[in-house]
Amino acid sequence: KLRIVNYITGMALIAALFSCSRKGDDSTNTDNPSSPQYFKTQSEAVLKGKNDLLNVMRSSAELKLTINPELLQKSQPGIIVKHLEIDFDRLLKQDQPTNLSQLSNNVKSSINTLMVDNNVITVVQTTNSEKGWAVTGLADATLANDIDEVLSAQSNSRIEEITLYEIANLQAFIFQVKTLDGEAYYSKYDGFNLKEGASIDQLYPVLRSDAQLFDRKYGEEIKSKQLVK
Repeated sequence: KLRIVNYITGMALIAALFSCSRKGDDSTNTDNPSSPQYFKTQSEAVLKGKNDLLNVMRSSAELKLTINPELLQKSQPGIIVKHLEIDFDRLLKQDQPTNLSQLSNNVKSSINTLMVDNNVITVVQTTNSEKGWAVTGLADATLANDIDEVLSAQSNSRIEEITLYEIANLQAFIFQVKTLDGEAYYSKYDGFNLKEGASIDQLYPVLRSDAQLFDRKYGEEIKSKQLVK
């Protein structure tokens, strides 16, 4: 529920930002005031998201966000987390993949961390299209805290890449962390946690078993009503 509340709050915040700020020197805009603002580079979009968030926090005292404005001002772009969606049909059919990337079919967004002294202050979510880069999410406290916890768990390792995999039907979110020593998975799903990494051999049987249970219960209903992709 917390993630959903944060998502709704973020969408309302984005709507407010876009309604207040529609044009920029380095952005591409349409005549539609409700359309997102596009940028040539991801870094430009992230900077705009940060500045808009600062402006809203300063001008809207009633907006309750667990972000320190001074730390946000000092923050710099940190690690970028790719947010991918797992193909549910592949999850049902694949016996034992060597990597969850074998089951992903859709890039949902890039999660750009804003950091101070190796601590995640907040995140700016962006997407890329033919029109350019756009901000699609801001100030998701749950997401920022989760990434911060994963980074703390790997504080003694040299991280090469972090990917967030989402399984919508299971409401599961799994971080894959690649380091020089290998890879590990972190999740708050079904007994796993963000402090201790798990292997694909430990994680995948749980995910597949739950996916098969979900399919037995709701698969035919979903197919007939087309409730879920």
